[in-house]
Amino acid sequence: MASKPNHPFELFLVSFDGIHYDYLRLPLEFFWFHFSAFDVTALLNCYHGALYWQFCMPLVACDPR
Repeated sequence: MASKPNHPFELFLVSFDGIHYDYLRLPLEFFWFHFSAFDVTALLNCYHGALYWQFCMPLVACDPR
């Protein structure tokens, strides 16, 4: 089996879509310390607004809570 990603979020993103996520690595490193797996639903809500990720906006920006 291929080597596992550094973080579960990275694994989730890579398996979720075939898009290249190289530009997300730094944001993921940052977000990993501020958001837990509980926020995966927020991540899904943000996914369709990819500009949030591209400009490194916090998940809170589109978290309905």
